[in-house]
Amino acid sequence: MADLPPSLAYYGSYQGVMQILKHQSLPLFQADQIPDPFLPNQYTRLDFDCQALFERSVKYMTSAILGKSAPRGNPNHPLQKAIRRWRGENRFNDESEIRDSLVGLLPAMVEKEFNNAKEIFDEWLAFVKNKRMLPLFENANNSELWLLEAARYSGVVIKFKVAEDSIFEKCLPVKYSRQPPRPVHINNCVDLMMGELNEMPDDLTSLLLTQNYQFRTQKEWRLIVDQQPDDDLVIDFPIELIQSIYLGASVPKLKSQQMCEIAKKLNNNMNVYQAVCAENSYDFQYEKR
Repeated sequence: MADLPPSLAYYGSYQGVMQILKHQSLPLFQADQIPDPFLPNQYTRLDFDCQALFERSVKYMTSAILGKSAPRGNPNHPLQKAIRRWRGENRFNDESEIRDSLVGLLPAMVEKEFNNAKEIFDEWLAFVKNKRMLPLFENANNSELWLLEAARYSGVVIKFKVAEDSIFEKCLPVKYSRQPPRPVHINNCVDLMMGELNEMPDDLTSLLLTQNYQFRTQKEWRLIVDQQPDDDLVIDFPIELIQSIYLGASVPKLKSQQMCEIAKKLNNNMNVYQAVCAENSYDFQYEKR
């Protein structure tokens, strides 16, 4: 497991952060309603059917039988034995001949594997139903996050200390991937059926920790907790965990003053800074308020 950073930052709107400070609780997302079109959610459906799995299996076996390289799967697996036998006999000349032979052999195996895939997918839907998430970030000074997560520079960042026995101790690092997450991938189904996999990948939590590789500079961490549907979508924290507060460059003077007053009431030692545009670059400098 990755070492936790000494602090994590929450990016939010001005009004949202005011509510966080008032109630000393952070808002959670329902994991099956995260606004990420690439993350499987309550509306996602299995993206292949039994026929598609059959066609992919035929393609695999055709390539394995006619290909120059020897098959890679477990040599003791029934289908791998058949592939090796047919290769040795030079039984087939083209894909159509292989397909004709497989029509009687594969459908029952494909149906069994497809039903297994549906069960795994249903497990995913049940898994995420009561999962709640909180996104946090290593860097409190990320221009992209100020734009996307902090109301276009008019929001606020709270920098939290990651203390032992605090809620932040349970945060997990996001895995940045070039491939979108899937509860069940058709290629895994084929590999399992063909003896290249012994079991299906079943780390469902890893799906909730997968993010687009192009966002890797954000260095996101996620807190994932179990809650029932009728629970409040918040998680409490002690005010002492706040290290500092950063106001966006577009927060007006009056709101900035209001935030300073709130922070002082909560903890007289809490530092408040305001982002100021750097003179010669797209960066921010922070002035203490």
